[in-house]
Amino acid sequence: MEETSPEVTTNGIGLRHSPTIGKLTEALAKAEQEFGEVVKDTKNPFYKSNYADLSTLIKATRPALSKHGLAVIQSPRIGEKGAVVTTLLSHLSGEWIADDLALPATKPDAQGIGSAITYARRYAYQSILNIAGEEDDDGNAAVGKANSNLAELQDRMDGQARINQFQVKAFWEACEKTGKTKDQIKFYLTELNNYVQVEEIQKQHFNDAIKWANQKGVYSESALKASVEKISKAKKVEHNFPKLYATAHAHGVSEADLHTFAKEHWDKDSLKDLTPGEFTLLTEWAESQSA
Repeated sequence: MEETSPEVTTNGIGLRHSPTIGKLTEALAKAEQEFGEVVKDTKNPFYKSNYADLSTLIKATRPALSKHGLAVIQSPRIGEKGAVVTTLLSHLSGEWIADDLALPATKPDAQGIGSAITYARRYAYQSILNIAGEEDDDGNAAVGKANSNLAELQDRMDGQARINQFQVKAFWEACEKTGKTKDQIKFYLTELNNYVQVEEIQKQHFNDAIKWANQKGVYSESALKASVEKISKAKKVEHNFPKLYATAHAHGVSEADLHTFAKEHWDKDSLKDLTPGEFTLLTEWAESQSA
């Protein structure tokens, strides 16, 4: 096997190759003439088209590649924004070509990362061998619908990304200003989307989170229940309806709003049926609203 230097980078970032690739290119040109039919029999419901999956691509090309001393090696890893796959096309002479393909994951979990790796492997494999794995419609899909689908996908990806450090700071400052306790924040994060830390909040949930943080006296359902029990046990609190209605009126809360809150949170049809703790929390909620 001929000696080669570790690597040559053509553009400083992506495509890399050995100092010479003449023998590899010659072998690939011969192999391409013997590739089997790439059957596009897998449905893509998103674009309503067919494509060849990775196993089909490998089945159609591996025999010819092996015959001419070529092999494809793929190595996946997790990058900052999703999946990264390095694809290496090597020749028995020692010559090689390699490139990286990074794709964002739709979800930051095993399923999302795994799906992104599969997509990246398929696209990189067919690209380095110069074969078509998707249907070609002369660019019709790229006009209008493709752009729309891409924009929709990007919006979904942006929404699932986590909030930045400035948004995290804004949330904490708002909670501190409105007197939220650590337990209340913990309860709220769990009910918002089973979050454990503020840093986990996705952008699509930030508007709801910051609104909650900025509202005084707003409780999560679990914290609301705990606070009601604490108030009820601490002391006897009488129902002060004049204070409740005066507070509600001053903050733009109607009597119907009060009944709706009581019904949704405690399933009470009458405000008279509220426990002392529930009545106190209802008054605090009315006081936290903006006129």
